[in-house]
Amino acid sequence: MPGRDWLEDVERWIAAVVGTTVRLEVTRERAWGVIVRVTTPDRVLFFKEPASAGRHESVIVADIAERWPGLVPDVVAADHDRAWLLMEDHGVPMRDSVAPDKQIEVFEEILPRYADVQRASRPMLHGWMSAGVPDRRVERLPALVDDLLAGRSRIGVVPLPPEQRALIESAQDDLARVVDELAPTEFAVAIDHSDLHDGNVLVGRDAPRVIDWGDGCISHPFASLFVVLQHAVARSAASGRRRASLRLRDVYLDPWKPDASMRELHEAFAHATWLGYVIRALNFVHMMGEESVEECRQAVAEFLVRWAEKCPLLDDPDELVAAIADQTEY
Repeated sequence: MPGRDWLEDVERWIAAVVGTTVRLEVTRERAWGVIVRVTTPDRVLFFKEPASAGRHESVIVADIAERWPGLVPDVVAADHDRAWLLMEDHGVPMRDSVAPDKQIEVFEEILPRYADVQRASRPMLHGWMSAGVPDRRVERLPALVDDLLAGRSRIGVVPLPPEQRALIESAQDDLARVVDELAPTEFAVAIDHSDLHDGNVLVGRDAPRVIDWGDGCISHPFASLFVVLQHAVARSAASGRRRASLRLRDVYLDPWKPDASMRELHEAFAHATWLGYVIRALNFVHMMGEESVEECRQAVAEFLVRWAEKCPLLDDPDELVAAIADQTEY
């Protein structure tokens, strides 16, 4: 549990913000941060301090809440020096109240708004990177994969049998080809939440809100649905997964229609979603707690193997998306 001095500091800050006494209850403490339920005489709020790897979250959430309200929680106050956020209560995580098949409908509601924010927020990307948001633009991914394979990341050597290492190394030519295709397009760079699953969507108060932007990075926007497909879709009924994956793709891509033809968008979406395996592996390394190095190594190895296994589908965008959506992350 957080120390008493820390809780007292948080309590003083919140009381000064809201102008009344408050009662604090630590509801979650994980490697990625601490969540505190804040009770005032007339309402409930939530406080978050992310771990050091996700300190940029306060900047992203506060900026989005101010400029494009309705996607993230309403922010009552933020202290960016300490990465503190005080937010309104928007309900409960979707995983606690919405069945997997119904979660897809919630994502259909969220994704157009999310895409609009990605498009509108492009002028803010350099400021967000200055605040610590990781730079995972597609042209950087080949070098970052090389670092993972060579043991030059925080987790050291990734445990891979020779045949799996050879498989991954053989995928690097396809990676270079996909990067050359995606990088020059005008929609190649945006904020990517990178962790859009049922635990990071709040429901029950008003419109669904997307929380926990600590995994957020600057990358290809279309990679954003990788986690949605591997969580919400892959955990739904098998008979409807293909239709659901392509439906979510098209709902998400609708705001991007001014940028390219649908054929070009479908191909870019499939290829960026394929890159989601790499981005997810890099996120795990970035957010890893010191006590979970071995677990992280195993997860990174699994992501890279699955990524390489999907190379034969790169020329069939619909099949690639459907295949990714037919396999849960864990």
